[in-house]
Amino acid sequence: YMPSIMEAVADLDIEVVATLNAMQLADLDKLPDNVRAIDYLPLNQLLPTCSALIHHGGIGTFASAANYRVPQLVTDFDAPVPEKYPVAASTAAYVVSRGAGLMLDITSSPDTMRKQIALVLGDPSFQAGAERIYEDLLAMPSPVDLVPVVERLTVQNRSR
Repeated sequence: YMPSIMEAVADLDIEVVATLNAMQLADLDKLPDNVRAIDYLPLNQLLPTCSALIHHGGIGTFASAANYRVPQLVTDFDAPVPEKYPVAASTAAYVVSRGAGLMLDITSSPDTMRKQIALVLGDPSFQAGAERIYEDLLAMPSPVDLVPVVERLTVQNRSR
């Protein structure tokens, strides 16, 4: 699927930073001129400069993008590796429901993926959706708020 994604971004007027390891790069003959591959880069260093993020649907990556209010394209990993990314479909559904991005169908044509990527980059409603997800996260109780509740419930239900 990586060659198709690279073909999809090649004709877009964007700079792409792809965090790919040697194994992921092995299927690629050549990177497009607008793509730079980096083996690893902490997301907190990369995301503040991103207009969108394409990712596998892992909860850590999702939460990092949400923290930086970055629109997301969550790849559809149901077919290739469902056991590796079991939350991808849920993550994608949540991102889409909040208007913060799209599910990127990696089995579709590069042209279809290109249109999805361009839409997320060009339509300001996706940025507004990313803001909504950020607000959702801020509204959630913190661990400091939850620990007393868990302790109380543990005591109440210990004898059951």
